[in-house]
Amino acid sequence: MPAQLRILVVRFSAIGDVVLTTPLLRCLRKRHPRARITYVTKESMAPIVALNRNINHLITLRPGESLGSLAARINDAGPYDFALDLHGSLRSRGLSRLVRARWNGYPKFRTRRALLIAFGLDRFADVPPVSLRYFRAAEHLNVTPDGGPPEFVTSEFDRNRASSLCPPHYVVLAPGASRAGKQWPEERWRRLAARLDRSGYRVVVLGTAAQQPADPWPHAIEVYGETLGTAAEVLRGAAVAVTNDSGLMHVGSAVNCKLVSIFGPTRPTMGFRPYGRDNTIIEAGLWCRPCSTKGPHRCPIGTLECLRSIDTDRVFNAVRRAA
Repeated sequence: MPAQLRILVVRFSAIGDVVLTTPLLRCLRKRHPRARITYVTKESMAPIVALNRNINHLITLRPGESLGSLAARINDAGPYDFALDLHGSLRSRGLSRLVRARWNGYPKFRTRRALLIAFGLDRFADVPPVSLRYFRAAEHLNVTPDGGPPEFVTSEFDRNRASSLCPPHYVVLAPGASRAGKQWPEERWRRLAARLDRSGYRVVVLGTAAQQPADPWPHAIEVYGETLGTAAEVLRGAAVAVTNDSGLMHVGSAVNCKLVSIFGPTRPTMGFRPYGRDNTIIEAGLWCRPCSTKGPHRCPIGTLECLRSIDTDRVFNAVRRAA
């Protein structure tokens, strides 16, 4: 191998998936301390790795940018000895044809996922979580997992901003998710907030600007539309956070936040369980789960029973045990 390796790492999205690449980045740096590591992601995902000390150069895919334009900018920053495709999408495979390097990917187990979703045949007992599967792309670089968690490095601004927004000793509720079919019903979240408030907990509701509802939360402090870094710091300071299967769940695991995570149409055994032994998974044992790999936009059978069957008492008791 060259004395100074030049490694390209590609993961375009989404929040949780990018967070889960950070253990590999850390181990790449430990194994090859002199390597030049370039990371490629969408512009909106950049804050997750922008301050990560294990990469040397960050290239972002701009909104509306063509693959050819992105490839030209990547080649200008090259050349590269190795390229790790941690996305496995049409876009990343197209990029591999335009950027010269030795490309390697990771197993996505598409057939096993299809068998589980279509016929209920679960063949995931021996499948490691996604964060460990990413290491398969770097096997030829003699990189192995160190057992450590994901990482999210934040700025002083984010730390100060979160401190100014949040009270002492609080619980975070994160009701949003990338797809509506993964969201525990809003009325349950509001009941949970009211019950936590009555029990003496300070509650912070966390989400994006687009997730802010028209009706305010009477029993909580609302924190919407902040940067990903500030959201990470809000989670870092929480006694416990309640989330759906979402990007903020993985951000929470990266900042060592205790989690109570609600899984409906998806299943954590497919590889997206949050990191950490202290985390609590709440799910319903229904015949129709999972109905999708990353969650549907709508319930395929129209009932959303996988989430509606999870009552407020169950989540409240999990928070009380964890906090």
